Amino acid sequence: MTEATLRVATYNIGPDSDAEAIRKTLKLMEDYDALGLCETGARDGMMRALRQKFHVLYSKEMNQKRIALVLNKQRFSDVGAHWYLMNEGGYVGPGAGPDRQYDRYMLWATALDTVTRRRYWFAVKHLVASIQNPRRDKEAEEDIRRTCRILDDHPKYACFTVGDFNMEPDHNNLAPLRKRMDETAMEFGKPWPDTHDKRHIDHVWFRDKPYLRLVKQEVIPENPADHDAYGVTFRVKVRSKVAATLRGEK
Repeated sequence: MTEATLRVATYNIGPDSDAEAIRKTLKLMEDYDALGLCETGARDGMMRALRQKFHVLYSKEMNQKRIALVLNKQRFSDVGAHWYLMNEGGYVGPGAGPDRQYDRYMLWATALDTVTRRRYWFAVKHLVASIQNPRRDKEAEEDIRRTCRILDDHPKYACFTVGDFNMEPDHNNLAPLRKRMDETAMEFGKPWPDTHDKRHIDHVWFRDKPYLRLVKQEVIPENPADHDAYGVTFRVKVRSKVAATLRGEK
């Protein structure tokens, strides 16, 4: 069966100007098909500019922990989004993000890959910094548990979960997620790549499927903040046109 390459990355935008952040995002999107963004800040103008070339899903909520997902328009179609409020346990959407002040939420998006004829779930999350205090640690644990419930509710598709998790892949809080997904750096083994302050805290997880094969990881130093971008490469079996038509994914 024919295979195609799929590349997924994550990084924090941080304090750069819109012009600099756009430049670096465009550079990453030359090589990657899907890019999860964390700590985007108030960048409505930047997101409008990126929408000229890409599918961009972006929250309008009013804090500095905003997240977004950028998808290659030439590759993906039929894109839709849900926003999941981790501290309320309910969906907001589909459509635009919540116009409220929350930093504990996750973006879930579905997209049809026109190259492989397969539908994926992409999730972007900025987890609270569990190293700060016990209350934040408890919040991170709750967020992971609710994330796992969403995964259990949607077992059909391959899923990629990306973002700044503020903890390394073997952290105790991530144990429930490790039962459901594979973290790419762990798959390659130690030493894990350093993405921030000599730790691997920027993650790309994937739910293993028979048609999905992990082949490469890399840290991209040309990044817009104090985190390095982290990207991975998969090989995906291309679904036949007949099979895709039968599943309504042609």
